[in-house]
Amino acid sequence: MKKSKEQEDLYDILIIGGGPAGMTAGLFAARYNMRCCLVYSRLGGAMAEAHLIENYPGIEKISGIELAERMEKQVKKHGVEMIVDEVIGLKKEDNAFVAKLRSEKEIKSLALVLALGTQRRKLNIPGEEKFLGKGISYCATCDGFFFKNKTVAIVGGGDSALDAVLYLSNLAKNVYLIHRRDELRAEDLKVLEAKKKENVEFLLNKVVVEAKGSEKLEKIVIEDTKTGEKDEIEVDGLFIEIGSVPSTALIKPLNVDVDETGFIKVNDRMETNIEGVFACGDITTGSGGFRQIVTAVGEGAIAGHYSSIYVKRKKIKSGGS
Repeated sequence: MKKSKEQEDLYDILIIGGGPAGMTAGLFAARYNMRCCLVYSRLGGAMAEAHLIENYPGIEKISGIELAERMEKQVKKHGVEMIVDEVIGLKKEDNAFVAKLRSEKEIKSLALVLALGTQRRKLNIPGEEKFLGKGISYCATCDGFFFKNKTVAIVGGGDSALDAVLYLSNLAKNVYLIHRRDELRAEDLKVLEAKKKENVEFLLNKVVVEAKGSEKLEKIVIEDTKTGEKDEIEVDGLFIEIGSVPSTALIKPLNVDVDETGFIKVNDRMETNIEGVFACGDITTGSGGFRQIVTAVGEGAIAGHYSSIYVKRKKIKSGGS
């Protein structure tokens, strides 16, 4: 029986997000012969910012953007339609989910997979906005090259901060690592490697409270968390690596449940509280909060698998094919 125009315009699954979770969800859904559409504004998501990835099984060393491009090629090969655009609105309409894009195009689907990732957390200090792009950055691998043979500071104590330290120590003249506590949360191996670098100095129990300069960043004001004593350090660059917050503003109209920190609640099938809505990757409460590329890929595979089963059952109930 010939499909109606409405049926032809209806995708089985819409995936939002071009990181490892979203692309893996598309790959697995395509293998179930689902008609999939993947919308993303940045290929690879946070993965693309990784200068060097050494903990992805089967690949000893690879840059984040190269891994993203490999995934993209594989996903396209399996027939997933990939659209470079931004979803600015979501709603449930009759029997389908409707996504409005920045380009004003609308996409309808029977199931929805949210792989929205996270956004960089800010310090919210005086001068942060003023010097953004003029010495302040949230991506060392994106902007580190501009600080060759200069002095930079990095704020944070987790893996992303130590990755930035190790990367920038090979470019910058001097590197300060500033962390509010006396212990770092990063992998021990990364910390040990950073401590071997002669141009890296650890400033623990310190916080950055202000960024100063005229046309560009020139100094940062740091405060001791124990004594309250303040000091100024001359720097050319400040890289803020203090984690991320979930990108969930888009899903509010769907009433998807989130936890107290804003991450989407999912079960072991990556299902949300809303029928037909799945979520995967850094945006979820899954994987015990261990947000790595490999866990994002695992969640993406699960979401792609169970969203496909959901669509197949939905079509059987409605008498579709």
